Amino acid sequence: MNRETFVARHRAAWEELEALLVEAESEGDRYFLFPFRRPQRKKEIPVPFTLPQQYRALCRHLALARQRAYGADLTETLHRLALRGHRVLYGVRRGSWAALGSFFAQEFPRVVRAERRLVAASATALLVPLVTVALAVAMDADRVHRVLPPEQVRAMEAMYDPASPHFARERPGDSDAEMMGFYVWNNVGIAFRSFAGGILAGAGTLVVLVLNGVTIGAAMGYLQAIGYGRTFFPFVAGHAAFEITAIVLVGAGGLKLGLAVVAPGRLRRSEALRQGAAAALPIVYGAALMLAIAAVIEAFWSPRTGIPREVKFAVAAALWGVVALWLTRGGRR
Repeated sequence: MNRETFVARHRAAWEELEALLVEAESEGDRYFLFPFRRPQRKKEIPVPFTLPQQYRALCRHLALARQRAYGADLTETLHRLALRGHRVLYGVRRGSWAALGSFFAQEFPRVVRAERRLVAASATALLVPLVTVALAVAMDADRVHRVLPPEQVRAMEAMYDPASPHFARERPGDSDAEMMGFYVWNNVGIAFRSFAGGILAGAGTLVVLVLNGVTIGAAMGYLQAIGYGRTFFPFVAGHAAFEITAIVLVGAGGLKLGLAVVAPGRLRRSEALRQGAAAALPIVYGAALMLAIAAVIEAFWSPRTGIPREVKFAVAAALWGVVALWLTRGGRR
């Protein structure tokens, strides 16, 4: 079915739905279009009896128009009509905190599951070189010099040496805050490069993921090989669940951009890239929250030397479970 036939077949239904929405909206107060403002409405908008069925039909039409690439003008018109229908049926978000909580608890996990193939591809690009290099370096510590520069190797040794003085005392609280800022900046830099690299047909994203996997794997394997694993793994275990998962998700967002460049369908590449970026942004927002959580854990929990390693590993396992449940079960009705 071409666009003209599609529009001719469903135009009457769209016009009827719009008329119902105009009638319903006229009975209530005006909406705020900004999702994080708190609307002050005196009464709920009455919902016509047939509106839910017509709204679901419109959502199907919108999905078909996007899948068949009937044009940005048509999909934008249907999208705006669907937003109006959603507001009438489900109401306006009641406040910024409620809106943010709803997004991260429900919408974000659903988007991640919808892009599970890209998430799997991103995880493969990061974890395969990570595990491969970690095993290779753990079997022969000298191999680390093929991957990491000497100054970085020396810095790792000084940081995780069990005999180092900083393992014998707790870090001051003001230093924790400073390190949190550093970790946020470092994590955001990695995430930005991974996401923006998708513009290069996804190649930039894959390069960032593979290089990060190689670097992390080399560090893990080398520190384990020289006997520093008992200080390294308790430190990284706590924040790994959020940080590693976030890097994978940002990589999936970058691959979403790359897919729009490589396979734009019937759209112009600029339009396909715009739509791909809009579709990837929810993943990036959720990953940004996860990186912020990882930075807080890394700054305030990970360096605590007075906590037994068994406790740190137990907490790390619990956090992996929380992340897994959140992304696999969040937003399911």
